Amino acid sequence: MNSQGPFRGFVLFGEQHIMIVLGAMSGTSTDGIDVAALEFNAAGVPLQCLAHLSFPFESNLRDLLLRLQEVPGTYNAGEDPFALMLEARRQLTDAYRSALLALMTQCGLTVAQVAAVGVHGQTLRHRPDRQYTYQMFDPARLAVQIACPVVADFRSADVALGGQGAPLVPPFHAAWISQRARAGAVGVLNLGGFSNLTAIDGDGKVQGGGDCGPASVLMDYWARTRFNRDFDHSGEIASEGAVAKPLLALLKQHPYFARPWPKSTGRDDFTSAWLEQCLQAYPVLSAEDVMSTLLQLTVDSVVDCTKGFSLSSLFVCGGGANNIELMRRLGLGISPCRVASFEELGLAPEAVEAAAFAWLACRRLLRLASNCSVVTGSSRELSLGGLYLP
Repeated sequence: MNSQGPFRGFVLFGEQHIMIVLGAMSGTSTDGIDVAALEFNAAGVPLQCLAHLSFPFESNLRDLLLRLQEVPGTYNAGEDPFALMLEARRQLTDAYRSALLALMTQCGLTVAQVAAVGVHGQTLRHRPDRQYTYQMFDPARLAVQIACPVVADFRSADVALGGQGAPLVPPFHAAWISQRARAGAVGVLNLGGFSNLTAIDGDGKVQGGGDCGPASVLMDYWARTRFNRDFDHSGEIASEGAVAKPLLALLKQHPYFARPWPKSTGRDDFTSAWLEQCLQAYPVLSAEDVMSTLLQLTVDSVVDCTKGFSLSSLFVCGGGANNIELMRRLGLGISPCRVASFEELGLAPEAVEAAAFAWLACRRLLRLASNCSVVTGSSRELSLGGLYLP
């Protein structure tokens, strides 16, 4: 391999110039960092995923991130919230570094072979209605530590153009699927802390999409506080309960569900305090029934969002793809549309979002537009992310 082009990661492999870009993502589920290494051709087309890795957060860092994400944040007496956030940013950045170095070792890559790293960071606040969004991360620190260009802060420019700043992954979904066999219009559903949908037409173009509502975020909170578990991994708790229809109806009264796309959401909208307030009206429900109801809320919000599209298949990615009960109910709710894992398209479900941020970073290096106005509502499309050089 010989280095070519403006970035050392552009290499000549056989007769084709390829770029190797790493992507890293930590979502609102706050379980850890997903990283992926992708190859792109000179036009920025994603060719293949070389490897991916999931890197769980250490418990102390996870607890700190969850505290900072609470709305309002939870602090102990005498704590300086700003100092606490900066300490969390340093620890988070170092965790990203460890995950990325482990990925490069797994791939047998040297830093000199990597064009750049695209990093999402940890969302602490997301209020596009107030024209701000904040993903905590220190890109300058990472760039210096790993001696590699870093692309970060992907959402701000879209918000500055009047967009939601999220979801940013639909154009990547379309780019990946367009290289693989498909029949008719298909959808991609990401089930992380929140759910988002991408609808892709038969020509491989994004028809629409957006955030549907909470996915694991409320269920994870319930698992932590009532079952002393980090999450209901395969949905076994939910499967032991029954859907409480009056509670489900109350939860669906949240104003987010009535708003049309483009829209996006996060912990700012669906807080634990809101859930606890709703539950006060139903004090005799079992904890299992509540979990079952929260899972059904996720399913119903997704099904409602798919009604505007005639999808032949729905490919699911994110941690929720491992929730057996969630996938079972989703299949029933969206029938006759086929529900399948994103694995069918050659990419592990847990690697899709990290791969998307590798794609976004590649687009930034090539100065190609990467947001999708039909999804975010931005006034125009542009190349997202700030570039930090070591």
